[in-house]
Amino acid sequence: MHSLKNIITKVLLGLVFFSVFTVTNAYAQNKITSVRVWPSPQSTRVVFDLKEKPDYSYFVLKKPLRLVVDLKNTSQKVSLPKVTKEHQLIKKVRFSKPKKKGWTRLVFEILEPVKPVIFSLAPTGPKKDRLVVDLFAINKKPQKSIVAKNRD
Repeated sequence: MHSLKNIITKVLLGLVFFSVFTVTNAYAQNKITSVRVWPSPQSTRVVFDLKEKPDYSYFVLKKPLRLVVDLKNTSQKVSLPKVTKEHQLIKKVRFSKPKKKGWTRLVFEILEPVKPVIFSLAPTGPKKDRLVVDLFAINKKPQKSIVAKNRD
């Protein structure tokens, strides 16, 4: 009888450990693997490379101007790039306290009003899943483009 009690105890402990591991792992299944930024006078593009397809939401705050992006079940084990002076729309990109455990919250500190366009891209070739954040200046007029003569 003593040995049956030991077996039942070991089985129950095994189930408890398995459950804890499974629940903890479920909180952050996705992972940001790298971040790239491309600035221009009228827009800025930020691309987050991810392990899996992102599940995200976003909103804009007015005072001060910020874009907040929440990534569900995603870990933030990556350094965010420093924003240089050539960026005319973004002051800083940083992590903030997430809305829920296991989520990642990204905050873009914005220098002027922008129109955010956010979308995910499926893997293509060597590229994995990505989340693209395009920020377009609202108050700037586009620069005139130069068209080459004798163009096909």
